[in-house]
Amino acid sequence: MKKNCRINIEENGFTLVEIIVVIVIIGIGIVPILNYFSNSIGFINDTEIRSQAATIAGDVIEMIKDKTTSNWDYLDEFDNTTVNDTKEMELFGDISSDYDFLADFSLDVQVKPFTFIESFTEVENEDIGREIEVIISWESGGKSESVSTLIRNRTGDNDESS
Repeated sequence: MKKNCRINIEENGFTLVEIIVVIVIIGIGIVPILNYFSNSIGFINDTEIRSQAATIAGDVIEMIKDKTTSNWDYLDEFDNTTVNDTKEMELFGDISSDYDFLADFSLDVQVKPFTFIESFTEVENEDIGREIEVIISWESGGKSESVSTLIRNRTGDNDESS
């Protein structure tokens, strides 16, 4: 008498085709995600440089404000036509010890007369105040950040007798 030997083979697991399909789907999904991360690193670097440029411009304005409280004619020393002239390089040198520069920055300070409207007429008056614009540029002038403010003439404020 022959015994019927039947072997039960259970088919558990994954086939090679299923594994390849999963790898392809994951690969298609990962490529855009990795591209997104590499782009975001570049944006973060640009943001850090732009933030440092704005901070430097603010510090330069504060230094100019400080120097004009005792010497209003200090503003006449700026050349509004060239970037990194002698006075600007002096200011840049004063703050360079406070920073670890993230880029090769250049500095331009523009000093303009304060303009106000009196009786529907624009009047320029350099004795009242001036507009200061500090422009920090990098990547050979390709990118820049500017900060501007109005400075009031205070040289005579402390001399008044009461």
